Amino acid sequence: MRSSGAFWVIALVMLLLDLYVFQAIKVVTNPLLERTRMLVHYGYWIISILTLLALLSFPFIQVLQTSKVFRNYIFAILVGLFLAKLIGSVVFLTDDIRRGLIWSVSKVFRNTGGQFLGDGQLISRSAFLSWAGLGLGGTLFGTLLIGFGNKYNYKLKKHTLHFPNLPKSFDGLK
Repeated sequence: MRSSGAFWVIALVMLLLDLYVFQAIKVVTNPLLERTRMLVHYGYWIISILTLLALLSFPFIQVLQTSKVFRNYIFAILVGLFLAKLIGSVVFLTDDIRRGLIWSVSKVFRNTGGQFLGDGQLISRSAFLSWAGLGLGGTLFGTLLIGFGNKYNYKLKKHTLHFPNLPKSFDGLK
């Protein structure tokens, strides 16, 4: 195998992203019933573990080495899942940094309370992050769908070109 170390590094990064995204999933599923919450948590980890196993076994599966189309679809799904988690993590990291800054400012300036947050006319943090996450995830999903459905939509147009000073060695060249 040529670069098994790269697969392990990518798998470690994916595992760290899985843990970070799972923290957000726990917050989102907190108001749900216990059974529903556990179903979502188990479903998330089953998909994540299958993704990691697929990534690590990618070089060893013979079907992926012989079928280029199947290999491309599997690889696109793996990359799509990785990028979706990465984009979600960027949004979550932005929120964590913002909350860390607010916490730091509240520790330094104890008497300010919430006065530095503005007059309430702006979009709320939750709404902004929800729209940003949906927009980024939707863009990723849309480009993945276009890549699956419209990969080779080329049209070959044949035109005969006439040049008066074209050398004879180029005559009939295709």
